[in-house]
Order: sequence, then C-alpha cells, then structure tokens
Amino acid sequence: DPASLQLHLSEFAALTRTDDPSLVVDIVDRVAERAILSTLMAPGSPEDEHSAFRAMAGSLRQNLARSWDFDQLAKSSGHSVSTFRRRWNQVFGRPPADYLRHLRLAEACRLLVETPLRIKEIASRTGFADELYFSRRFHLQIGKSPREYRKAYQLDRPKTAG
Repeated sequence: DPASLQLHLSEFAALTRTDDPSLVVDIVDRVAERAILSTLMAPGSPEDEHSAFRAMAGSLRQNLARSWDFDQLAKSSGHSVSTFRRRWNQVFGRPPADYLRHLRLAEACRLLVETPLRIKEIASRTGFADELYFSRRFHLQIGKSPREYRKAYQLDRPKTAG
C-alpha cells in the first residue's frame, strides 16, 4: 500500500528533524516496526491467489478484541477447514490461531509502551477476556510479564504541568 508506506516515511522524516536523536530512538523503532508489518501484511493484488487470506488477516488486525471462529471463517470463504488451515499456513507461516495470538500480543506490546492504559484494559482491547490469562500468555510468548515489559520499554513521556 503506497499510501501507508508514504505515511510511515513522512513519520521518519519528521523524526529526523529532532536536535537530540536519542530522544526519539524508541519512537523510530515503533514506526519502523509498523512500516515493516504493514508492508508484509498488506493485501495483495486481486490476481494474487492469497489475497482473500490477506483480506481476512486484515479483518483480524482491525478486530483484535472479537472472538474469531476459524472453522466458520473457513466455511464462509468456501474452503474446508483443513484446506483453509493448510492454505493459511502457506500464506502466513503459522496456523490461524497462532497468527491471531501473535497479532494480539504485538498490539499489547505497542499499547504497553505507547499508552498509560491499565493492563486489564489492554487485555480487553486485544481480545483477552481474562487479565490473568493474558498475563500468562504474554509471559510465555514474550518472556516478561506485561508490567516488566512496560517498565523495560515504556516510552518517556513529557511531564504536563498541573
């Protein structure tokens, strides 16, 4: 998506105009990560045999909190469950549920470092109904608890007066 890539490049350009690059290094990392992810997961052309799967992945990304039924998604896309899972795995390199969990945890990481939201709210926004389950999955996949991750990587925020 050229427009999306142009937006990321504009963000990079704005960040390079700072007097002290060390102040924006974390933000540059996040912009780079978003640029790479949007490039890798952008929908393909209509001729692309995988475009339907990429469109479904886009729906997952935009609706992380939703409860997804991949068997139903397979049927609605005109595939058997086994064919759907096999093709999904070919396109994305991991089963649909793992792919969704990866998206949810990546978004949780972003929210932990870029927002002051409570962990319970982050869990809810990323599709984990239970904060304890979210914390266990997060620790299992990331290697740190959500609180430890936030403390290690949270972006410095300017203090507001008042």
